[in-house]
Amino acid sequence: HGDFPWGTFFVNITGSFLLALAFFLAMGRGYVTSDLRALVFVGIFGGYTTMSTFGLETVALLAEGQLGWAAGNIFLNGGLCVVGAYLGRTVGMLLGGA
Repeated sequence: HGDFPWGTFFVNITGSFLLALAFFLAMGRGYVTSDLRALVFVGIFGGYTTMSTFGLETVALLAEGQLGWAAGNIFLNGGLCVVGAYLGRTVGMLLGGA
C-alpha cells in the first residue's frame, strides 16, 4: 500500500535495455528472421517486461491517492525505459550491430 513499485521499474528498465541491445546487435549481424524476431522480441522480451503490471500499479497508486508515487512511476517507467532502450541500441551498435 503506497509503496513505489521498484520491482516493476527494474524489470521494465532492464527489459528495455536488453531488448534494444539484442535487437540492434542481431540486426547488424543478420541473425534476425521474422520468426526469430517474433519469438525473441515479442515472446521472450514481451513476457519479461511488465507494462501491464505497470499500468495496474499506477492505477492502484492513483486510487489510493498516492499522486506523487503515481507520477514518479509514469516518469520513471515511461521516460527512463526509453533511455534504457537507447543505451541498449548504442551498446548493440558498438558491439557490431546495425
